[in-house]
Amino acid sequence: MINIIRRMINIINSEKFIKIFIVVLTLFVAVSAYENAHANNWLIPANNRTYQLITVNRGDTVWLIASRVAGKDQDIRNVVASIIELNGLSADVTIQPGQVLKIPKIN
Repeated sequence: MINIIRRMINIINSEKFIKIFIVVLTLFVAVSAYENAHANNWLIPANNRTYQLITVNRGDTVWLIASRVAGKDQDIRNVVASIIELNGLSADVTIQPGQVLKIPKIN
């Protein structure tokens, strides 16, 4: 058992293992960043986004509004997050009839 542990430590300490680990980690981070940045174009920074104003009607929820404006290929969760961010809404996302919300539009 001790020999197995020593071999594992030698492998982990080897220069080749460290190089491979760094390359794999770098690729993972790059792919993850690319996927997150391009997964949904609703995730455009607020200062690069245009928006339309809508007035909340009775019975509206942020989810319902997001489902109305999202394209068929859009993830509604991302649209909801963008509406919450753009309007500075609280975590409980309580909206009231007559309230005016900014709804993001894609440029």
